[in-house]
Amino acid sequence: MLKQITSNTIIKSLFILLLGGVCGYLINAYICQRNTDNALVQCSDLKTEMQKLWGNYAWWTRSYVIAALNDAPDLEALLQRLLKNQAAIADAFTPYYGTQVSEKLAELLKAHILIATELLAAAKARNRKQYTTLNKEWKNNTHAIATLLNDINPLPWTVKKITYLFDEIAEFTVKEVASRISKKWDADITAFDEIFNKAILMANLITQGITQQYPEKI
Repeated sequence: MLKQITSNTIIKSLFILLLGGVCGYLINAYICQRNTDNALVQCSDLKTEMQKLWGNYAWWTRSYVIAALNDAPDLEALLQRLLKNQAAIADAFTPYYGTQVSEKLAELLKAHILIATELLAAAKARNRKQYTTLNKEWKNNTHAIATLLNDINPLPWTVKKITYLFDEIAEFTVKEVASRISKKWDADITAFDEIFNKAILMANLITQGITQQYPEKI
């Protein structure tokens, strides 16, 4: 009986691993939409790099939020690391869209973070008037990022899709901040999970757009 259970467990585990591998391959194929294994591997590398960059965006933003709310001494260092990551995201566009586009994107992405830091400070100080003004500026910045991406790759990177993902990240970041202020730690963690998931969706959307538009460069 023990041998049978052990054998069944092993077979079941192998089946799950195999199914997971197949599902992973199919997800990569859907995102990359390429016909050869070699092209799929190259696209998968791009997807991994994009997910790392956007995942870091979520992570370093969270680190900054925690530091800001606690007046931590590493606040400025975290801000510089976050800005560095925004520049890295923009640099990833250079091989496909050129320096002019990547520099403009870097400017907008860095501004997105700098406005967010002011928003956080306004929220912490409970300055509603300043918060409202900055929130409007933040939304304008988001629209500018979405418009730039749509200009260089209209079909997959619609203004609606890009704006939606940024707005979702912003919404859950606000919930994250509110949860930490009120010491609702479970809600804080849930909010960050949503932020990270939306960041990965953004990475996958960017990967899909580049792969569709420049298959010869992948």
